[in-house]
This record gives sequence, C-alpha cells and structure tokens, in this order.
Amino acid sequence: MLKIKHVSPKNDSEGVFPESQGRLQRDAADGAKITSFTQVFVRHGLLMLALTGLCVLFPTAFADLSLSVAGFSASPHYYVLAFLALLAFLIAYSKLSDKVVNRKQLMWIGYLLFISIAEEWIFRLALPNLLKGYLAPIYAVVLSNVIFAAIHFFTLRWRLIWVIFAFLGGLGLSWVMTHGDLLVVIWLHWAGTFLNTPFPPGLKQLKEQSTPLSGG
Repeated sequence: MLKIKHVSPKNDSEGVFPESQGRLQRDAADGAKITSFTQVFVRHGLLMLALTGLCVLFPTAFADLSLSVAGFSASPHYYVLAFLALLAFLIAYSKLSDKVVNRKQLMWIGYLLFISIAEEWIFRLALPNLLKGYLAPIYAVVLSNVIFAAIHFFTLRWRLIWVIFAFLGGLGLSWVMTHGDLLVVIWLHWAGTFLNTPFPPGLKQLKEQSTPLSGG
C-alpha cells in the first residue's frame, strides 16, 4: 500500500520557487532561475533603493511628494485605518493559503511594501514629472512605464508576456495617479504585487509525497 502524505512546505527553504511565482520567470542562459529572497533583493531591491535615492535629488522631488500626499495630511486617520485593513488582509490571505505566517512571510510582505513605495515614487511620480520638462505628458508617462517594465525583464528575468502586463498595469497606476494620491497608488501596487507573488522565493511548492507502508 501507499500512504499519501500531503505536505505544504512553502515556509521551508528549499531553493525552489512556488509554482505561482516560477511562472513569471524565464530561464537564464545557463538555465538557472532566481530562487532565493537574497537574489531578488540584490538584483531588484537594491536597484530600486538606489533609484529612489537618486530621485530625491530631482529639483521638484519634495514639492511633488508633498502634493501627492496632501490627502494623508488632511485626514491621516482614514489612511492609517485603510493601511491596517490592507495589512490584515495580506496576513489573513497568507494564513488561509499556507496555514502559517512566520517571520519570513512577514518579511516578504514588508519587502513588497518597500518595492511598492519605491517603484511608485520613481515611475509614477518623480520620473514622469522630470521627463515632462522634455516631453509631452503622455510620452513622459509612457516612457516611464516602459523603463519600469524593462527593469523587471532584466533584473528579475520576467517572461515577455509578464513584462507587457507590467507595462499595462503601470499605465493603469499612472492613470490612478492623475487623481494625485500617491498612497492609494502604492497600496494598489502592494496588493496587486502580493496577490501575484504571495510567497517569498526559496520555498518549495505544495506537492504530494508517496511513501510505502511497512507490512503492506
């Protein structure tokens, strides 16, 4: 006889992407994949951190930022409640999907928040506003989102189809940004990114293991 053992080891580091995340990534020339949180951070997170710091040097950076968070300045309690509600949803989703919410999962949720803040600051606010000094507004927005999508192609080795989706999603977030609320755009990005990649890399996917029973 065979005993079917169901294992859900998403939270055990195994050097393998969960299936939901591995679908995003094309193979490198040597066939290797990005399979750890450290690789994601070094290849993509550090670049976003550097670009965020660079955007601070833009002449109108802080004036643009102040205007984009005016809603928070006027009614901070609404934004705090919305943030806590979204965080609770992400944790509850993790709990229902994986049965365990450990330190690694919470760090992943926090990392996705950092990425959402950095990318929205760069590609939906600072860079488009800088480019508008040289291009028509529509071209500035399109070019910013082309760069946003292309970075995912090179840093995270996303498949072309997902790069196209990233570009289209970026255009959608740019349209939301026309209402002038950066925090709302960040939260939309955070939720969307989490639902697309809900678990950190380096975690083994759900599978069945068959082991023979003794005396069978």
